[in-house]
Amino acid sequence: YTYVPYIGLAFMLGIWLNQYRNRLSKHLSWIVPGSISIVFGFITFQQTKVWKNNGTLWSNVIRHYPNLPVARSNHANYLISLAVNTNNKDSVAELYQQALEDCTIALQAKPDDEESLANRQNIYLNQNKDSLAFADAKSLIKIKPANKTGYYTRGVVYTRFNQPEKALADLNHCLSLYSSGDYVYSQRAFVLITYYRKYEEAETDYN
Repeated sequence: YTYVPYIGLAFMLGIWLNQYRNRLSKHLSWIVPGSISIVFGFITFQQTKVWKNNGTLWSNVIRHYPNLPVARSNHANYLISLAVNTNNKDSVAELYQQALEDCTIALQAKPDDEESLANRQNIYLNQNKDSLAFADAKSLIKIKPANKTGYYTRGVVYTRFNQPEKALADLNHCLSLYSSGDYVYSQRAFVLITYYRKYEEAETDYN
């Protein structure tokens, strides 16, 4: 957001140098803008390393603001995306542990942080820690009733707890909030087949 305003500032500096170039030595009139360009060029190059990916970006923010919830939740989200990537099978546990630490710090700073709760429930769900996932999903729904992920997680846990009616209710509600959720349709189809033998309805969901 500062790039365009800098054009005006650079123009003002250029006018100033032009006015005083007769008083300044020829070399000095080039040294000033040259030095400024070199300094800011170096800073810009260093910043490109920070913007390499979401991991480096949010790690840099955390270094400056270690308890900032938005930085922690975004960093956790990045780690989760790495954990579910099949190329990182050997480091899944470590990635989830780091993501959990991010979520915990964020929730300590802001107990009602929606994104951190959503991330943590996803981690617990993927680790088959159903009771913990259920607790976070319940808290998430209480804080943000329109958050689709809370209903999905609770629906999956209800399925694992062999409570298909409650699972269907939550999955249906999730789809009312997020009609394009392919994974939600897949989960509902699984419930319809496993507990109700409603193959045609399940096929529609799979399709």
